[in-house]
Amino acid sequence: MNINDLLYERLINPISKKVVNNQMKVGVELEYPIIRKNSKPIEKNVIEGLFKDFISKGFKPVYSNKNADLIGAQKNDEIIVTLDTSYNNLELAFAPQQSLNAIDKIWHKNITNINEYLTGHNYRLIDKGINPDINKINSTLIDDDEIFAECNFLESYAPQDFHGHKDLFAFISSSQTHLEIGLDKIPLALTTFSKLDFLETLLFANSELSTNEGYYYCGRHYIYSRSALKKANLVGSIDIELKSIDDVLELYAERSLFLRYRNKWEFFKPTSLRDYFGNYKFQAKKSDLDSFYSYCNTELKVYGTLERRGACSQNFSDVFAPSAFNIGIGMMLEEVALVINKFLYDNKIIFSNNELCELSAKRNFEWIALSKIEKLLEDILILAECGLKNRGFNEEKYLEKLKKYLYVKRTS
Repeated sequence: MNINDLLYERLINPISKKVVNNQMKVGVELEYPIIRKNSKPIEKNVIEGLFKDFISKGFKPVYSNKNADLIGAQKNDEIIVTLDTSYNNLELAFAPQQSLNAIDKIWHKNITNINEYLTGHNYRLIDKGINPDINKINSTLIDDDEIFAECNFLESYAPQDFHGHKDLFAFISSSQTHLEIGLDKIPLALTTFSKLDFLETLLFANSELSTNEGYYYCGRHYIYSRSALKKANLVGSIDIELKSIDDVLELYAERSLFLRYRNKWEFFKPTSLRDYFGNYKFQAKKSDLDSFYSYCNTELKVYGTLERRGACSQNFSDVFAPSAFNIGIGMMLEEVALVINKFLYDNKIIFSNNELCELSAKRNFEWIALSKIEKLLEDILILAECGLKNRGFNEEKYLEKLKKYLYVKRTS
């Protein structure tokens, strides 16, 4: 089987069918840690009670594949409130909307219900990118064979000194934005967003973690970049310039598969998609591509969107800042590319995008004058704001705190 053809069908065809304009729809996914008073283990029945409360308000139930456990509730065309992989982590996935304002209204209504319910049971939803009880509690995973197989992979192929969990998805939470980008701009979008990853890591770090390698303001970056997923080339930033759709297909062909279903879920040594589908010994099936998951900061998704997933979950008061930032950039790709490329060239930056993210995650800017970083952030935010204004939905209001912060920094 030709992997490039399979990837084209899976990732590029859905994009080619999208009609993209200034009023492109936007999708958002928000994850939050759930904690219990005194760091006690999460009780499944309490979380199930939350979903039953939603169902009593007209939502439809969401059940697990294996035992039909109640793991979520959904309201068509609005939101799915569900467990990600664990009873310690809640995900709010919003149906695509015309603007962040529409998503904001849905979020406010439902986050109020969630917080009221959890508070009544001595639980809390935490607006952080990492669970503060990460070293105190068990993961309480959903009873799902696919999740267990993935966790076993993460344990079997993790570095010996890995300061994290095999079930890392139970403890880290992110803010994810889905953008509709025209097919002709996909290579530029993947390249430009990747060059901005270190700025997103700086702006939206909200997962502080002390490790054997030092203190990280973005602990999510540390955990992902040291996990077995890094060995499989499935996390981090894109470090090459993409000029064409063929380049994009080549990029994905080098990412690895490590999980498949053969009467049961099984994991194996990470193997590039090119090798897996090109070597008879693997007895590959087209359906095996359904088991391919990639967690890089910028991804193409099967429903025809470009996903940005590098930001930590943000404070409730500033929840949509990462989405607004990425929407604005998506509207101004050519202009943003000029600014970031000039910055990298003028300052003779020799670090890769991944290396820049590592430095940013630790707030290490010994390699450059901080004023230059602040000026770059200011320029990029101006462009993002311009892109949002062009959409005409007043979404630029979600960048106000970032702009005020930069203004204070530049004038203090």
